[in-house]
Amino acid sequence: LGYTIIGPGGLLGEASSGLGLDLLSRREYSGGQVAMGDVAMLAENALTNPAADRKSFAIIRNSNESPDAWQQQLADLPPDQDSDEAAPTIDGPP
Repeated sequence: LGYTIIGPGGLLGEASSGLGLDLLSRREYSGGQVAMGDVAMLAENALTNPAADRKSFAIIRNSNESPDAWQQQLADLPPDQDSDEAAPTIDGPP
């Protein structure tokens, strides 16, 4: 079963900003803000984008990035099972 977990920074009640975004592993995230419209845009993209499958990440605004840089950042993030972001597996009784 595929999934994508998007953890937005502090939400701003704004439409998509048209500014750059940073996609960060959960370990890298330390704070930031992002427009609700940008989160919605990324969530909509993740529904059909194979590069988003089995990934968990934070999203924040970064005006120093180009507006489409997030696409390559998403492709570069490793799937959860291949990174230290993966949830620990729980085995049954011994």
